[in-house]
Amino acid sequence: MSDQARDESLWILALAILAVIAPVVLGVVVLTGMHDTDVHLSDAARTGHRLDHGQVDDRLTSDLIALQQDETALFQRQVDYGGLTSHDPHYDVGRVEADLAVASGPVGDSARARTDLTTIADELPPYTEVEATAVTDNQQGKPVGAAYLRAGFGYLKQQILPKAADIREIEQNRLRADTGQADGFPWLLVTTVVVVLGCLVLTHEVLASRTHRRFNAGVLIAGALILLLGAGAIATNLASGHDVETRVRSQTDAAVRLTKVRDDADRAELDDELTLADHDEDCTTSPRPPFTALCDNEQDAQGVLKTGGPLVRDLEAVRSLLPASAQTAPQRWYTAEGELPILQNLSELANKPSGGKPPLRYGSSQKLSVLDPYTDPSKAPSTSAYFASVNKPTMQATKLAWSRYTAAVRDARGGLGTLAWAGLFLGLAAGLAAGLGCRPRVVEYWSRGEDAA
Repeated sequence: MSDQARDESLWILALAILAVIAPVVLGVVVLTGMHDTDVHLSDAARTGHRLDHGQVDDRLTSDLIALQQDETALFQRQVDYGGLTSHDPHYDVGRVEADLAVASGPVGDSARARTDLTTIADELPPYTEVEATAVTDNQQGKPVGAAYLRAGFGYLKQQILPKAADIREIEQNRLRADTGQADGFPWLLVTTVVVVLGCLVLTHEVLASRTHRRFNAGVLIAGALILLLGAGAIATNLASGHDVETRVRSQTDAAVRLTKVRDDADRAELDDELTLADHDEDCTTSPRPPFTALCDNEQDAQGVLKTGGPLVRDLEAVRSLLPASAQTAPQRWYTAEGELPILQNLSELANKPSGGKPPLRYGSSQKLSVLDPYTDPSKAPSTSAYFASVNKPTMQATKLAWSRYTAAVRDARGGLGTLAWAGLFLGLAAGLAAGLGCRPRVVEYWSRGEDAA
């Protein structure tokens, strides 16, 4: 056999081997691609479950808020627990510690999240000590107890709750990352299918031109299997990507935005509870008339509720998901802030002219009625109804969004795991068919070369 004939024989052999290997490579590409997509969606589903209403990431924040609410109620000495421990701050602390233990598992691979969890665990004892001091002082009739209560809440709001919110943000970012990796056009798959088909066509034509067998059933069967595999894999990827793009992402965004609404409402409600606990002691720091400056809690509540404030903006972002009563609640809530039984509102009422007449004196019998909300808790106005107008439908919408998210992820996953292995087997079958089709032609070509030699 001449060198030229030998080189051509090796070229034919290499082409036949490539025709066998290429379909297998495509099967591996399908397997790894679909498997990776399935893993990302599975991870996204687990993360979404942790963020769902009532689950670990959501529960940590909720239990911290419940802890402050129960501390405030205990401070006011207006709560009869009736033997139930669920409203005992000590019980709340146990729940928060349990939440921290549960959360340390799934978020433990994030150094930032681990730091947040450690900070919450370390800051919890100082916070509860300050709150305990507030309750003790108040029970002993010491006015300084109110200052401790405000200090404790400020500690929670500035040091602890932001860490819990950061953990949730980390999980939300992880959710978006997993969702993003499961989306996109399958360029690698399409390119591999085109290359493999081109390889089979080239092999068929080269062997047909150098042997006496024009029709190569094995290579044609391999090509048909590749077309079937490629079309099925591409269609499955596109369908999964469409579900991710149109349903998973939209429900993720809805749930995250609704969570922001709940955070805003919780923040304003907590501020109101703290304000009512001590009737918002005078915070005037300059030589002005007394009881004219609002303390931090009431300022913060009004800042959240006012037109253009965080709650109004975040409600606007989910307008289609909540009833009209939730959209109008901040305005009504903000108006109600001016009727709360706090010292600043009392000062304004006592000095406001009525019917063009000069302000009435504090001791006037005609003014005693304005003191009712301050002396009789049953007559005190409350913002709880406005909070419920926002919080209740928001919680329901959040649960619905996460439920739809779970369904969307399930549909996006479909049978990706099963189809991935089916793609590998089809690739192997196509490679086997190509091998069986190429073998007799390669043998024929080599036999002719040896005979010529």
